[in-house]
Amino acid sequence: MSPFPYYDLIRRSNDPKFLRLRIVREAKKIGVKPAARLFSTTPKTVRKWLGRYRAEGFQGLNDQSKAPNNPHSPVPLDERNKAIELKKAYPFFGAKRLRRDFGVKISEKTLCKIWRQEGLLKFAETVLDYVKDCGVDLWVGATLG
Repeated sequence: MSPFPYYDLIRRSNDPKFLRLRIVREAKKIGVKPAARLFSTTPKTVRKWLGRYRAEGFQGLNDQSKAPNNPHSPVPLDERNKAIELKKAYPFFGAKRLRRDFGVKISEKTLCKIWRQEGLLKFAETVLDYVKDCGVDLWVGATLG
């Protein structure tokens, strides 16, 4: 039996593929559950590496990304154009207000991202220029843009 649990061994290993290969070989020799006990892991983990090894060989023992294949769906062009036109028509309205007043379906964060890409978020620079021109001594604690 291994003195360290599987997850500690993986974390300490320089190349975890070789540890996984040992698990696969033991599972083939003595079975899934005994191999899981030997490496202080679960049978599900042993079955996962055994399945990947059978399907892809040694390369199947590499770490695989858990990120989704399609991370997001793109914003439809008509909605994107509507958001840009609304921002041009109402430059001092924020994303929250445009969503509320005009029923825009895009999230606030995505609206700001679109406007930033289009160069429509220049409000902070305008305000700071105005403050400098008026000679008002104002301390701004946060970035406005």
